Amino acid sequence: MGAERRRPPVADQKRHYVWCGVAAILLVGASWWQGSHAPLPKAINAACDARCAAPTNGTLAATLTDAVAAVQRTCAEKLYRCGDATLVFVHVHKGGGTTLVDMAQGNHADLAHVNRNGDPVVDGRRVPWWTMPAAEQARWFASLRAQAVRFVATEKGFPGSANLLAPFPNKLVYAIVVREPTRRFVSYYFWKWRRKDLMSIATKRMMGNSDVAEVSADAPSFKQFVEREAPLDAYYVRRLLGMGERAGTVDDKALERAKAVLSRTFSLILLAERLGDFGPLG
Repeated sequence: MGAERRRPPVADQKRHYVWCGVAAILLVGASWWQGSHAPLPKAINAACDARCAAPTNGTLAATLTDAVAAVQRTCAEKLYRCGDATLVFVHVHKGGGTTLVDMAQGNHADLAHVNRNGDPVVDGRRVPWWTMPAAEQARWFASLRAQAVRFVATEKGFPGSANLLAPFPNKLVYAIVVREPTRRFVSYYFWKWRRKDLMSIATKRMMGNSDVAEVSADAPSFKQFVEREAPLDAYYVRRLLGMGERAGTVDDKALERAKAVLSRTFSLILLAERLGDFGPLG
């Protein structure tokens, strides 16, 4: 038995094959165009909105009860997953914040196009949004979301009770990284009094973070530094209450108020020493 011989297609069959191929290409192209250009179905947005029928006590976090705050946080978190909320990251200096911002950037977490370590920048300066009245602040966050900005860091300030927005209906998810206070303070000392000569900077860039930090010749002793920077021993409390670094007195009542801000308002409280265990942001 010999090999099977197949007859070549006649002219009509050739035209049939060509038209089938063209039709297939058009169908695939149309499917791609529709999927990449058509707006999202309204059902998705409606589903996201339906999840957030949370009670509101005005727009300020200070008015929330524990129960209402919990529901609002859940709503804001779900809206963030739907792409319709802002993650507000409180970056405490030398507390592991840069690491988290780098993680956010690496995972395309929608930072402002022009930013400084995650803080939105306009005309070369960080936007001090924490000083805005509550209504203006809410409009500012909404305008950022309209520009597809969903991650905002703040390294220089945080609102006080008079203008700290509630998670919902303001669509805000608050996050913070906390570091063991003594380690943070030691890190702050070596950062503030680090050598800044060209050789030291070049060596640092080549070697990365080293185990032994060098301080400048005019650096005070660590004991002197602690005495000079005494108000910073309650830095987390000051940041969470919008007190600034020097103003006011931190006492037991202030500590309780700061703890209430954390427990009622914040969805994420991360430990700097455990950031290696943290998953993607997006």
